[in-house]
Amino acid sequence: MFITNYISKSAIMATAIVSLVWGCKSPNQSSSDSRPIVAVTIAPQKYFVQKIAGESVSVYTLVPQKASPETYDVSEANLKELARAAVWLQSGRLPFERKWNDKIRMNNTSLFVFDTSVQAEWIGEQADSNPYIWMSPAEAKKIAVEVFRALAAIFPSERKKFIENLNVFMDELIRLDAELRSTMAGTGTEKQVVAAPSLAYFLRDCNPGVQPVLQTSDAQKSKHSVTVTNKTGSSTGRHEIAYNPFSEKWEEQLRTIAQKIAAH
Repeated sequence: MFITNYISKSAIMATAIVSLVWGCKSPNQSSSDSRPIVAVTIAPQKYFVQKIAGESVSVYTLVPQKASPETYDVSEANLKELARAAVWLQSGRLPFERKWNDKIRMNNTSLFVFDTSVQAEWIGEQADSNPYIWMSPAEAKKIAVEVFRALAAIFPSERKKFIENLNVFMDELIRLDAELRSTMAGTGTEKQVVAAPSLAYFLRDCNPGVQPVLQTSDAQKSKHSVTVTNKTGSSTGRHEIAYNPFSEKWEEQLRTIAQKIAAH
């Protein structure tokens, strides 16, 4: 099984420690839903958690799907929900997480916090460099393993089910990765691709042959679009494709992006 290659002594130790805590009755539950709450920063993470945990947990997304963590500020409603959460799964390099980490943890001193990006192959070495690893299925596989590790540590009684779900999800990610690579094959030979940094991991991993031009101005970077131009340079050959890197419809969106880039 996929997961057998990733389990470490530290993860096993974490499971043992947290089991002692979770063995007691926890206040980290919604009054209307008896399931424990898992907090995530952005909506794509909710997709990953639900794939692995199923209905075992309730997932609370800190940044609303139509908002951007680049501009969003934590509200009192956020803090109220987070006060009941058992764990916060961070995406890794979003400035939002660094900005609000201390306040959120002070608000809930029993909150466990996990960084799900520890296996990432980053573009850029700085702590504030490109954070959008979830936009690549290859990176998503690594994120999924870290989500499993966190959930298995916090909820050890559900570990067997989480492993089964993880392996199903990993199969899906492998197939999606192959599908997107096939769809994107040859794109770089006849088209110029100008993209926001949020698509850099997708383009790097789904079509290694393409050399995209990444937008650099703040206005361009926050626009989250990719422009595909035929190398003839004709105005009729230029197409702009918008997307939302924070969408909960993660798989559907990646497939749509690949198809649109390949079609234009």
